[in-house]
Amino acid sequence: MAETSDWRLFGQEKYLFSVDLIRREYDREQVVNSPWEDDHCEFCKTEFMKHNFPDVLHEGYTTPNGLHWVCEDCFNDFRTMFRWNVVESSDQRSPRNPHE
Repeated sequence: MAETSDWRLFGQEKYLFSVDLIRREYDREQVVNSPWEDDHCEFCKTEFMKHNFPDVLHEGYTTPNGLHWVCEDCFNDFRTMFRWNVVESSDQRSPRNPHE
């Protein structure tokens, strides 16, 4: 578990405290109107991308709308502090429309 002085903490509690997270494969193309082809962990900034590049993650934890991603390491470090609830998704591949 991470300490409150951890370098990766910089206000994420404003939008990630006590939220539902879904473990899923990263596929940015499924998010409607997204100009990006990647995302980053909200804590350590590790990159999530569909392409196979070095040091790129291909799955992790995301909010149901697919806007915020958390890598496995940061999920394990901050799960208790942020009181996340892991939920099942009916579609493990497709992030939701960000306008929902």
